[in-house]
Amino acid sequence: MDVLIPCPCPVAEGDEPRHPDGDTVTLKDRLGFEEAAACKQAIQLVEDSGDMNDLTARRIAAVVTQYMFSGIASWTLQNGAAIPVTAGNIRKYLMSDFVAGDIVSSEAETLYNPQVLIPLANRVATSSRPTPTGVSTSATTGSTRSSRKHSSRSSTTTTRTGDTGMTFSQPDGDSSTSQS
Repeated sequence: MDVLIPCPCPVAEGDEPRHPDGDTVTLKDRLGFEEAAACKQAIQLVEDSGDMNDLTARRIAAVVTQYMFSGIASWTLQNGAAIPVTAGNIRKYLMSDFVAGDIVSSEAETLYNPQVLIPLANRVATSSRPTPTGVSTSATTGSTRSSRKHSSRSSTTTTRTGDTGMTFSQPDGDSSTSQS
């Protein structure tokens, strides 16, 4: 894939840009095994800062940087002669120029994410799927509440009996009478 960028080639004092129409960076159509593995490793080598948002951003930056190191096949950059594609020159000419670096890295992401990140994300998603427990261990929601059963009246009752007095029933079945 050819990517057109603004010319980052060194300009001799007083000269015009070497390539006023820009330069071309050619990305490999596909990464080889070692190149793709290096991109995956770049993610894992980023140290955890304790801030998940920062960690995610730095891991993405690390893999995109590795895409550039692994994916650039050629370019038209010159300094009187062709400038070789090396990690040092990628840093010097692309990574030091945000506009050019951003253009190349965005295209590299589009090209290599399906090969590197998507399978990695799918593997993480399938390895952390919950396993069935058979019986639910969670509280149910939305169910109707069963009505509470009211407690029965006291087991001791008082009954008035004519002129003879009151009779008290005890839980054991005995009765006692008192005069009124």
